[in-house]
Amino acid sequence: MCYVIVTIRSLFWTLLSVAIVLGHLVALMTSQWLLGEEATINSASNLYETNNSTAPQDMVGPVETYTPTLGVFMRCAEIFRAIQSEGGSTSNQVECTSYINDFMDLPSGFWRAMVIFYAAGFFVLTVVAFLSVFSLCFRSLCKKSLFTVCGFIQAIAGLLILISLVFYPAGWGAERVQDLCGPDAAPFQPGTCAIGWSFFVAVGSTVATFLSAVLSVQAEIATSSDDVQDEILKGKYIICLP
Repeated sequence: MCYVIVTIRSLFWTLLSVAIVLGHLVALMTSQWLLGEEATINSASNLYETNNSTAPQDMVGPVETYTPTLGVFMRCAEIFRAIQSEGGSTSNQVECTSYINDFMDLPSGFWRAMVIFYAAGFFVLTVVAFLSVFSLCFRSLCKKSLFTVCGFIQAIAGLLILISLVFYPAGWGAERVQDLCGPDAAPFQPGTCAIGWSFFVAVGSTVATFLSAVLSVQAEIATSSDDVQDEILKGKYIICLP
């Protein structure tokens, strides 16, 4: 018989498990891991003279600034484009897109190791997120408590992702990173770059992963309490308790 049991602790654990997956997904799919120095970019109205004798500093139009960034899979960089106009011109644009076509395009071996560990941890956390939703109705897995099993798995996933986050700064000496952060960029030294919010989202989501592993024990206690058993004996199938 399926009893839907919801307590504050079990519901919080479920929501946190789902939020952790979303946090890691946002971190991976954004480019704000390393932030380069602010640079200027010419808008589409900044046109050279037809004879190309005008110096860049004499270009007409507003000058905009942007911050080049580099993520695990994405980057934001200035792209030079030719624009057809009355006299012919050139313009620069900022595009944020993936910079790799396959696994070997990653800048360094450390980043490849990072992706492997991160992907393994992320896959496990995704499975746990699905199981956490079903825990509202099913609370055992192979005769073991679903909460404690998921908590143990979350701890392993958190450890995998923690290792991957150590590999990440170890790869800062790669040529692509030095192109953005200068020649002083080296393992664990970002050179002229600053660490962006995507990295901190990944770190925060990892901390939340370990917190969720601890909370899984409380979720198990809350859903197997005497109060829950009393509600079951009363014939209730949907049980909501504080």
